[in-house]
Amino acid sequence: MRKVLFITLPALFMVGGLYYLLLAQETQQPQETQQTKTYNFDMPPKSLDAFYPPVARKGKNYKAYQDTLGRRFYDLVTDINAIDIEVLEESYIRFRDYINFVANLIPEWKDRYALNEVEELGKVLGFVKDSADTSKEQKKDTVLPIGAKRSLDPKVAKLLAKIEYSCKSCHVQEIPKVYFRYYWMTRDMKMNMATFRVKDPLTGKDVPYRDFKENLTRDYYAVLRAIDKGSKTELRRNVQNFVKRFNYNQSLCSKCHEEDPYLFTTPTIATLIRNLDNEANKTIPNKEVLRRTLQELYRANCTGCHRVHYPATYVQRIWYDVLPKAPQEEGQSQEQQENK
Repeated sequence: MRKVLFITLPALFMVGGLYYLLLAQETQQPQETQQTKTYNFDMPPKSLDAFYPPVARKGKNYKAYQDTLGRRFYDLVTDINAIDIEVLEESYIRFRDYINFVANLIPEWKDRYALNEVEELGKVLGFVKDSADTSKEQKKDTVLPIGAKRSLDPKVAKLLAKIEYSCKSCHVQEIPKVYFRYYWMTRDMKMNMATFRVKDPLTGKDVPYRDFKENLTRDYYAVLRAIDKGSKTELRRNVQNFVKRFNYNQSLCSKCHEEDPYLFTTPTIATLIRNLDNEANKTIPNKEVLRRTLQELYRANCTGCHRVHYPATYVQRIWYDVLPKAPQEEGQSQEQQENK
């Protein structure tokens, strides 16, 4: 069953400057009004599966086709702006043929492509013969007087704007869904962020990644609490647990980030972890140094990843029905509470 998520987005509008002051005197309008919009976060079309791993080969996915289409569109725009008639027909035909090819890849999205506008653009440019046009020569063959500069029909700019708008408006709606569906996956494509499982290095148990991250979060705050209490024994034990889980968490980046994994495990982070461990094991640990190191770890590593991965994870949990479960009721078996 298809899962649908509706996200409410607030949009605020303000009227500023002198114009606002005059308006307020005459109409007593509020300074700001609030509207709401919904984002339909349903799953991408099933037919898109054929153009992403593990079905599609690397480099032969839908994004690659879209990248090529974008390049051909802007080649055409460049030639039109330069009024480069010598190559304009070739760039138009290349774009027209390719957009028709891409539009037919995903039947559910074909109507999103401005194919009628593309055809009309060819007619205005003189490269597509209009059935109502009985003239023997096309516009591009018109002979100009010596020294005269060819100009383009004003309709061209309007048609290009409509074509570009059709692309951008579709991207706004569909790209987040596509990324959440196909890009936030483990490298072997067996699990997404909602169903990803790992082996906790401290307990040895196979657990959902989100449970492992909760354990790591508890370790982080346990270290902070030990600092506040001034307990060196608790501090060293909690730092040891935190460092072990943190380093293991860093190694998991390569499960998804196949290319350039070093970008996600920077030397700076490794240095901060060593500094934390070294400070905790001193005869008299410096509380402020420990707090600053933990704060910098959170700022430099944790927050950036959370901003990227939290939205995808939560949407996927709704899609795949992996939602939080209510606390176990008395008399209910542990098995009934799994997949929390």
